[in-house]
Amino acid sequence: MVATSPWWLTAPLAYLASINLFIGLFNLLPGFPLDGGRVLRSILWAITGDILKATRWALARGRSSVGTRCVRTLGRALSAVLRCDMD
Repeated sequence: MVATSPWWLTAPLAYLASINLFIGLFNLLPGFPLDGGRVLRSILWAITGDILKATRWALARGRSSVGTRCVRTLGRALSAVLRCDMD
């Protein structure tokens, strides 16, 4: 016999699990102060053997990802404004 859990127990747990997964993926973004940037720096350090070069590369990658996100966000906002009817 298989016991099933009530919905009021499984639904919040599934919701919390999905939030936890999202936060974990967000932390892996390669912006340097975030955890993903530190992981990227450590990988680059292992490849190059030079921590300063790895830090510079991780910082450059973080800056470019932040710039890309800013441009994308501004583009979406501008397209939303332009789609509005001016009636």
